[in-house]
Amino acid sequence: MYRILILCVLLSGVLFGCSSGINGSVYKKHQPKFELFDFFNGEVKAWGIVQNRSGEVVQRFIVSIDGTIAGEQLTLDETFEYGLGEGPTARVWKIIRQA
Repeated sequence: MYRILILCVLLSGVLFGCSSGINGSVYKKHQPKFELFDFFNGEVKAWGIVQNRSGEVVQRFIVSIDGTIAGEQLTLDETFEYGLGEGPTARVWKIIRQA
């Protein structure tokens, strides 16, 4: 399910396909720098799809994410609405910042 979160955040990766690898070092110089805790602090709305191996869209969804920070922990409280297919309706992630 972590792939779905990445899919939502990095939608451009889906648009360009999985036929080639992503070289993360290319993006290190881009500004502004992506800060996970800053990006998800508060309300975030994301849209996504899931395709099977033949390319057929089997899920289409909207996810509302409520992010809260307490010390070094980011909590993401997700609520899903499906326009196509089924899946989890809610999920909670706890991410702890480490050195």
